[in-house]
Amino acid sequence: MKIKIQEHVGFLEVVTSGQADPANWDEVHSTVFTHPSYVPGCKLLVDHQQLEMAHLSSEDVQAIASLSRARKDSFGKSLMAILVSRDVDFGLVRMWEAYASTDLERKVMVFRDREKAVA
Repeated sequence: MKIKIQEHVGFLEVVTSGQADPANWDEVHSTVFTHPSYVPGCKLLVDHQQLEMAHLSSEDVQAIASLSRARKDSFGKSLMAILVSRDVDFGLVRMWEAYASTDLERKVMVFRDREKAVA
C-alpha cells in the first residue's frame, strides 16, 4: 500500500494505491498526521480510487475503524471527503464510517466524483 500527500489551497489530499492492508493502516494515519501541513481539524480529500479494497472483510474494516477511533484526537473535527471509483469500495468505506463514527467528531462523506468531493 502506497500513500502520497499533496497540498492544495484549503485542504490536503491523501492519495492511496496498491492493495489495502489493515496491518499498515496505522502507518497511513502516522504519515498523514506527521505531514508538515497537517493540523487536527484540517480538511482532507482521501483518494482511494487506485486502492484495491475488494478483498477486505468486515473484520478488516472493523480493525481499520478501531485504529481510526484510537487516533480521534489527531483527526479533530475535520471534514473528510473520501473518493472511490467502485461500488464495492463505496460500500466498504461506508461500513468503515459506521464502525468508526461512534467515537469520531469528524464529518465524513464518500464520493465517486472528484468535483463534488472537493466542492
